[in-house]
This record gives sequence, structure tokens and C-alpha cells, in this order.
Amino acid sequence: MPHRLSPIAAPARRAVALIAAMAAIVSTSLHAQTRPQAASPSNAAAGPVLSWDWSGRVQIDHSSFEGVYSRDGGSRSATYLRRGDVSGQLRWGPQWRAGATLQMDSDGKVELDLASVAYLPYDGLRLAAGRIDPDFGHDNAMSSSWSHGIERSAIWDLTSEVHDANGGVGLRADAHGEGWHASAGLYDLRERTAFIGRGVWLPLTQKGRVLQLGASVASSRGASDDGRIRSRLGLRGVSEDALGRRSTLADAVRQPQFYEGDRQFAVEAAWQHGAFLLLAEGLSRRLDARAGAPSRSASGMTATVAWSPTGQSRQHSEEAARFGRPERAGTPWGVWEVFYRFDRLAAKDGLDGTRKATVHTLGTSWIADENWRVLVNVHRATSDDPNPVDQRDGAGWALRLQGTF
Repeated sequence: MPHRLSPIAAPARRAVALIAAMAAIVSTSLHAQTRPQAASPSNAAAGPVLSWDWSGRVQIDHSSFEGVYSRDGGSRSATYLRRGDVSGQLRWGPQWRAGATLQMDSDGKVELDLASVAYLPYDGLRLAAGRIDPDFGHDNAMSSSWSHGIERSAIWDLTSEVHDANGGVGLRADAHGEGWHASAGLYDLRERTAFIGRGVWLPLTQKGRVLQLGASVASSRGASDDGRIRSRLGLRGVSEDALGRRSTLADAVRQPQFYEGDRQFAVEAAWQHGAFLLLAEGLSRRLDARAGAPSRSASGMTATVAWSPTGQSRQHSEEAARFGRPERAGTPWGVWEVFYRFDRLAAKDGLDGTRKATVHTLGTSWIADENWRVLVNVHRATSDDPNPVDQRDGAGWALRLQGTF
């Protein structure tokens, strides 16, 4: 098959230019933080200090795939703007925070992604309201700027997006102390109302040495869902090309049958020792059948082993119970990381039985300096849902250029 460039490439270039210009303006004019004026006897007594900071991010992706990833089994490709956003945060004294994120898509459309107000009554407690992401699972708690793979694990395709604000609003409380983190929230995710909580135990938190164990729960109601469960099998590009396809692990039911809500449970474990990091998560989801719909559930597990050849460990936030970017390198060649990830997905239907999928991802990333990161991922997948030409195996690769400002 001929190798075509996705028609989305031209809008992506326009969007990248706009975001890059915006980020450059922010970087040069405000850089990290607008500092308040030096205190004087008169303004020191005036009240809390007002300060703010800004940040920007651009992620440009190119991916190529074939086999089960495409409708005709041939080689397809796509170039697109994965993320382009600008964020700002306002601080009013030690207790009040407000923040918002504007996000641009490949067509140049700008929309409000996140916006919230937070109150910190005392150290260790944060109360937030607004358009905020829930806290569900460690992989989702990590910033997408610093995840090991270009995309997060494919197991999260099995969920009802309880890890994303999805244009809704919510109330969330986060608490932490020595060796633990906990969060709980009530969210209106537009189509459903959900209660979501996460608890993490941190028996070991030293520089370069971390042990973390946790669990997350979610219960949602209110949606009339057809129950279809699909996965991109780790490659976002399949949604950016007309002949790309997702694997369907559970078919949509026909009306009047439907699913009203679901219950989800996840466990997590992480261990870091110097330049080595092991991550593992498991997920279970059970849908609530209505009007004669068949019973339906989904489960998945993922495991990642990562290593930095240049010797850096990952930064870790005990407050949020998550890993961040690698420690800064004192070498001219930047920071390098390599990783391998194994994903296994399954959906069980009371009528059609169980369909499974497996994804292997091998990747590397190079962090050149404070602002630039390049990632390359290679994927191999097998799915019980064949494409129209009866292929069950597929392969692909993805490349990302990321700039943060």
C-alpha cells in the first residue's frame, strides 16, 4: 500500500506554530514566576502576597502502523498535534490557589481543559472545586509530559474515563502525611456522576529509593451506555487516520438494552532503586446491566521496567504519590531512559465470552535540556478482534517531539 501522510498534518503544523509562539512569549516575558515587589513596612502589613506563574507545552507526534491496527492491514501513518496547552496559576497568600489550562487541538480550536480553585486550610490538606481531573491510578496521576511511553498503558481504554475531567466539574479533597497519600472526590462528568478515591502507602521515600503501594476505587451512575469497549492498543495514531482502527473487545448492545453505570477498582505498585524503576497496575471494571443487557466486565494488567543509562532516578512527590521527570543531568548529552511495558486486556461478556488483547511496547527517550524531550516507541500487539482482512497481529511505532516552557 502507498505510504500516505495524514490529512491532519497541515492543521497540525498551523497549530504547532501558534502554540510555539504563545509558549515563547510566556517563556521570555514571565519565565517561571512573577515575583512580588520587595516588602516594605507599609505593604508588608497590607495582607497576603499575590503571585502567578505560567507554563506551556507542545507535543507533536508521528506514528506508523499496520496489521490489526488498520482496516485493510496495510501500512498507514499519521502526523498530528497530540497536546498543545498553556496553563496559569494564581496564588493568594499561603492558602488560596486558582488555575486554568487552555488546550489547542490540531485544527487550531482552543478550549478550556481545566479550571479550579483550591483552598489549603493547613499543611497536608487541599480542597479543590472546578473542572479537575480525578485521582485514579498511578499512571494517570503522572503528568503526560513525563510518562515513560508516548501514550499511557492500553488498560485505561477499558475504563469509562474516570481518570479525566471530560468537560465536567467536581469537588476533590487531597490529604497526605508521613508515608501516605489519600484523595476522594465527587464528579459530574457530563454523562455520569462518579465517586472516585485513591489511597497510597509509602513505606520507603528516600532520594533515589521509593516503594509505593496503593489502590483506587470508582463508582459511577447516570449514563445510558451501550457497553462497547474498544482499545487503540497503545497507538493514538489509529484515531488520526481514516483507515486506522481500534480493537473492539466488547460489542455495543442494541436498544432497549443498556448499561447504567459501573464500578472500577485498581491496584498499583512502584519500586525505584537508583536508575531502575518498576511499575505495575491492575484494573477491574464491572458494568451495571439494564433492560436485559448481558453481564459485562473488563480487566487488565500492566507492568513497566525502566532504566536510565545516564544514571538518573525519577523525581517523586510524596504529597501526590507519583513520579515526575528524571533528575537533572550534569552531563552535556542530557538524560536518557529506556523501558519495556507489557499490557494485557480482557473483556468478558455473558453472551459472547471473553476477548483478549496483548501489547508489547519498547521505548526510549532523550531529555536534551530543561525544555526539550524526544521519545520513540515500538509496539507489537495481538487481538482477538481481527481486522476486516482477518489479521489479529499488528505492529507500529511512534515518535514524539515535546517542548515545555
